[in-house]
Amino acid sequence: MLVGTDEATTCVGLVIRNQRTGMISVAHMDSTKIVDIGITQMLSLVTSYDSDANLDVHMVGGFEDVSPKHFNGSSSSKSHGKLDGYSLPLCTKIIETLRWRPEKFHIQTLFVLRHNTKRDFQGNAYPILTGFVVETSSGSLKPASFDRTARCPDEIVRRIRVTACYKDSTWNGRLLETYDTEADCFVISPCSW
Repeated sequence: MLVGTDEATTCVGLVIRNQRTGMISVAHMDSTKIVDIGITQMLSLVTSYDSDANLDVHMVGGFEDVSPKHFNGSSSSKSHGKLDGYSLPLCTKIIETLRWRPEKFHIQTLFVLRHNTKRDFQGNAYPILTGFVVETSSGSLKPASFDRTARCPDEIVRRIRVTACYKDSTWNGRLLETYDTEADCFVISPCSW
């Protein structure tokens, strides 16, 4: 079985896999505001009853979305504001969050920022990879993009749910969960708009 995400430009696809049980959680993170709780949500799915687990981590997406003329190589700061782009603060927040957690993480793939950036002849930056799939049995990761017709069921309903949750304060700072790993099915929660 395969699980994955795509359309990550300044966003980051994050995979956490329990080496012992093989349980996997995949997230598509697009904001620093959801990283802390999002990683907690992901870990609750892969470490239940296994708090001493070794966890493989894959990060793909995010590119150097700031002009090289403005990039000074330093970490994000208030004085540089938007000059850090979106990808650098997001990648930094994910790594910092993993660093300060008590779990044992093993970074297997870190294809972000400079490693995930190509430039055209005018110097404009573009991401090399915007998606991936993970083989659930082995944890191996491969680049991927998904045909619109092959995405999970009821893409229109799913997109309405995402849009409706944007203003739903109960989802502030949390990842939307669309797949129930224990029941092995997609679950689209009720919403109103």
